[in-house]
Amino acid sequence: MEGNMTYFKKMGRRVLAMTMAVCLSLGLICGISFVGNTVKEVKAADTGFTKNDFLKCNGTYIKNNYGKGSNVYLRGTNAGGVFVQESWMNATNAGDYKTTMATLKNRFGESTMYNLLDLYESNYWTEADFDNCKNLGMSVIRVPFTYMNLYRQSGNSWVLKDNAFSRLDWFVEQASKRGIYVILDLHGAFGSQNGQDHSGEVIDNVSDVTFFSNDTLKNQTLELWKVVAARYAGNPAVAAYDTLNEPGEKAGTTNSKHWAFYNQMYNAIRSVDPDHIIIMESCWGTSNLPNPSTYGWTNVMYEYHHYPWDYQSDLSGQKNAVDNLVNSVNNANYGVPTYIGEFTCFDLQDGWTYELDKFNKEGWHYTSWSYKTTNSGSWGIYKEKTTDKVDIWNDSEATIRTKWGAASLGTGDKGSNGLVYNVMKVALPGTVVMADTALTDDSYFSIKTNINGKYVCAENYGTTALISDRTSAGEWEQFRVVYNSDGTVSFQSRANNKYLCAVFDDTDTENPILPRSNNIGTWEKFYVEQNNDGTYSLRTYVNNYYVQADINDTNAGILHAIGTSVGTWEKLTFEAKNSAALPKVNGGQQETTQPSTEAPTQAPTQKPTETPTEEEASVDIPTTSGKYGKNFKAVAYYPNWYGDFTSKVQWDKLTHVNYSFALPNDNGTIDSVSGSASVINSLISVAHANDVKVNVAVGGWSYSDGRECARVFENATNTDAKRQSLANAILAIVDQYGFDGVDIDWEYPTASSASQFTSFMRYLRTGLTSRGKVLTSAVQATGGTYQTDEVLQMVDWINVMAYDGDAGSGHSPYSLIVNSYNYWHGTRGMDASKVVLGVPFYERPNWASYADIVNANSANAYNDSAVINGTTVYYNGINTMSQKAKFAAENAGGIMIWEISQDTTNSNLSLMNAIYNSATAVVGKGGTTATVTDIPGTISIDSYGDKTSGITINTEGNVKYAGNLVNNSYLDYYIKAAQKGTYTINLPLAAGDAQYNAKNIIVKLNDTVVATVPITASSSWTTFVNHTADITLPAKGTYKLSIVADSGACNVADLTVSKKAEETTVPVTEKPTEAPTEKPTEAPTQAPEDDFTIEINGYQISTTVEGHRVVYSVADPNDEVVSSGLVYGLSDYATAADMVVNSSNSSVKSYQSTEAGKCPISYSTFEGGQSYTMTMQFVNTEKYFSDKMMVRAYAQLKNGKYVYSDVKTYTIYSIADTLYQGRKMNTFSGHSYLYDKILKVVNSNYKEIDYNWNDIVVKPWK
Repeated sequence: MEGNMTYFKKMGRRVLAMTMAVCLSLGLICGISFVGNTVKEVKAADTGFTKNDFLKCNGTYIKNNYGKGSNVYLRGTNAGGVFVQESWMNATNAGDYKTTMATLKNRFGESTMYNLLDLYESNYWTEADFDNCKNLGMSVIRVPFTYMNLYRQSGNSWVLKDNAFSRLDWFVEQASKRGIYVILDLHGAFGSQNGQDHSGEVIDNVSDVTFFSNDTLKNQTLELWKVVAARYAGNPAVAAYDTLNEPGEKAGTTNSKHWAFYNQMYNAIRSVDPDHIIIMESCWGTSNLPNPSTYGWTNVMYEYHHYPWDYQSDLSGQKNAVDNLVNSVNNANYGVPTYIGEFTCFDLQDGWTYELDKFNKEGWHYTSWSYKTTNSGSWGIYKEKTTDKVDIWNDSEATIRTKWGAASLGTGDKGSNGLVYNVMKVALPGTVVMADTALTDDSYFSIKTNINGKYVCAENYGTTALISDRTSAGEWEQFRVVYNSDGTVSFQSRANNKYLCAVFDDTDTENPILPRSNNIGTWEKFYVEQNNDGTYSLRTYVNNYYVQADINDTNAGILHAIGTSVGTWEKLTFEAKNSAALPKVNGGQQETTQPSTEAPTQAPTQKPTETPTEEEASVDIPTTSGKYGKNFKAVAYYPNWYGDFTSKVQWDKLTHVNYSFALPNDNGTIDSVSGSASVINSLISVAHANDVKVNVAVGGWSYSDGRECARVFENATNTDAKRQSLANAILAIVDQYGFDGVDIDWEYPTASSASQFTSFMRYLRTGLTSRGKVLTSAVQATGGTYQTDEVLQMVDWINVMAYDGDAGSGHSPYSLIVNSYNYWHGTRGMDASKVVLGVPFYERPNWASYADIVNANSANAYNDSAVINGTTVYYNGINTMSQKAKFAAENAGGIMIWEISQDTTNSNLSLMNAIYNSATAVVGKGGTTATVTDIPGTISIDSYGDKTSGITINTEGNVKYAGNLVNNSYLDYYIKAAQKGTYTINLPLAAGDAQYNAKNIIVKLNDTVVATVPITASSSWTTFVNHTADITLPAKGTYKLSIVADSGACNVADLTVSKKAEETTVPVTEKPTEAPTEKPTEAPTQAPEDDFTIEINGYQISTTVEGHRVVYSVADPNDEVVSSGLVYGLSDYATAADMVVNSSNSSVKSYQSTEAGKCPISYSTFEGGQSYTMTMQFVNTEKYFSDKMMVRAYAQLKNGKYVYSDVKTYTIYSIADTLYQGRKMNTFSGHSYLYDKILKVVNSNYKEIDYNWNDIVVKPWK
């Protein structure tokens, strides 16, 4: 640090005013002047971390010990609103933080302003909030800050405050004491990098966001980063520097202009801090970041923000969005760690679960947005105590102090009824296990199981049970031994830096070994024993079970602690690069640092609801309405200036019409369309009667007075309020008339308007999604740069205006439609089904209609040019139009017409007829739904839902097959599975010529590659060789199955699908699952006492985990209870008197509840009672279901005494019988489960009864 402090003393701390542009010589940064004052030498926060915990990137991983040790996963949340107030989520009504500061300063003076802000910050985030983050299991907090947090304005200059780092230092220190890293995130650069409120400084017009062209602002920001990096250089508690938040102007996409400044920031930081990770952020996809090798960046992490705005209430859409993100990142293959710096899944709990599971399995790092908000739904894990905002212009100082006081501003209840909290609690990795030594490759060993000769792996970055299935040892197969003082050993996984735990809990009778613990308790302790043949075995400290590799497990090789003696399954071999890393028998007899201990973790129980409905997969099955096959669209614009001409439209050949136009106003409203109400009503009535959807087109090229519509759009969206107003005005028209969607004709967005266009479209998309309506955009033929990627993702399709290329022969040739498709599908990456290609029904240069052209001479219909009144005009005749329609049908999602009134009424010469005949020759005529084949079963080769047009269906002898599958050609089928699981597909393939044979057949499930099968050559093109591929269906339901030829040609016959058998292991005991305590404790000194503040409320049966739940409640009005739980016993072996905690009777066991067992609602009969659940997994035998069991709830008081509920006696059979006879299961499958799996097992003569469908079927209205 000496060199860094010398730098500070030389450089000083005054930042020149933004209006100056000075470039000092001698290597000093442009735009900075310096005065004699120097920065205080202040220690940059004490830390619980040591240099062994310092993080650096290692390929796509982050590792401690400067990148040489164990993997560390940074997962947590954002401390949004602490240092950068945003009015939508914080207790202030100001539009941005700069306004808040300026207003408070003008009203009360600078000193009071800073005093009030200090009050706000100290109450908004307290030590209790760090504890919350620790208890949630976070390993990192991202801390957004702006230049205004560090600098104060002095005249025209910005000066580093004397106490600039006091609050950041405190934050870093408090987090590190709890094993939580901090990411320092520059949310707002000098002058604002994006002009948005979250930068602390709103700039209304995107054209006024000049940061990246303003050397003064950029140099001030470079200097800021040098000051910050110099302060925290070498500090292991700081995980990384997040260089610039959402830097696209008005959050438009990032490009080379932004990357160049990233490189400047990288070099500025590296000049004072060579070691910390530097984060480069994308707006918004992988294509918006460079390959790091382009700039020579090392030790960098790439960041993305993931907000699925289009799918706020659409689970399938959210899943697809995150799947696409994963695929994009993996395909980009930048070779750096991936960090999702901000994300939300809104109010979809299953979306949160799916997304976090994806992130964890990919080994990504992530921080949710955000920790807390003023009751803004799922945006916050917590809510602020109140939503009473400070009025910075009118509230008195005393009122502000009250509203920003601890009683108002502190952290309140969990947001969204605990939705985000509960999901993140399960997904987060836990606070960081601090390294007690400097770890390197030499610190680890590997375990090989003798039964199969495979290495033990903590796969999926340690998120699942250990499994022995690897043929070589990488980092997921490496462990570190820790010697405990009692002669036991513990093991730390390199995959996630967690200790191995033998999970003895009440939801799993097989005691799997998981790398999940942050500390060492009894479940994390093992004995190492050496066998006579030189192999080793591991025995658990608890219950003395041996660890075995169960090769008969459904996932063969899972490690369980269930062995009672040493056999082949329990024998292990240890391997290490350095013999000192190998585990030693009897604890090694050496003194080491003893990690802290904690009580063993209990697995979460499930909340008391009826049996959850089993998830069912679904996909859209292609259907047509009797016009075109394959969901091909025929879209026509219907201009309002011709009045009502519905009688002249060929409705049987259209799928959509766009009513044209509704016009925006400068003030963010829409011109009234009431004057055309009769036209609109007639259009919608006739169209709907002919199964045609009607969208309202908003915009166009110009107004009747010559004004360009694009300029009005820009004015109508230049503030956020106007953007919302315009969107709402359009939605009001949709609601009033019953339009089916909206087509936005902004011709065209520019660099300066792209971000406001995107923001406006975002508001409109949200409103249309909630109404079940579509959103489309009219785009130019090629070069639509400022139709942003975000907009292209949110629209249902684009209408490509592949005409008006020029006023002559370039107006709309066949080549233009091809080039347009190649640009939007190839260059911009639009899905082909979302590209609708436009054609003109008019000529250039005189704009006459096609009808006028053929009226002049019918022969003109077969040409693309004609001389009319002495002028050569250019248009599309029948031949060219037919070619275009064929191209669109073979490649794109549809064809668009400007405009439908311009066609001739002569059916023989009609362009609409030409389009229909040509397109349906490719996609077929509609009126059908794609075949869905039940599996297991045979998929007929000709039952495809879609295929590449060149594929033919042929018959040879008795064999029907698809021929001419060539490179990248495909067949789509739709399958329905009654059960989830793994299925084997038999693919009869013929590849009869080595010169042309395909290399592989690729199998896709819902457009994701799930198998690549090498093709074995056959003797001819009709001799079929069986090939197999396994696919795993995560849920029952409907899927799209695709087969694709790779690198050559092949033929394929009917497919057969069979379900793979799944073996299960029957638990060895019929007693309730035992969950040991760390050590036996003395039985309570007092006799059991009944207390009516604790009670058993009832029972449930879970078909998901196959177990029974007990629901109990504790009412604790005097805050005397420190823990609670359940005592279980077997009636045949114990009495009610034995039913106490730590009973001497071995047939009685007690289990303490955890936070996860709390119910979100109360079942208590007492006021204020808290309800809990605990689940006991079944042993699937008649005896187990019939045995009488006892249960009672207990609570331990602060004085050490126990109080109990009454003892309840029950059988699993009696619970199932009550639920079944009462028809209380909430699904038919749950109802059937009780009969098939329990009741009929115990009583073969049990009478089956029907499900109560009346409770779940809505009666028809009269």
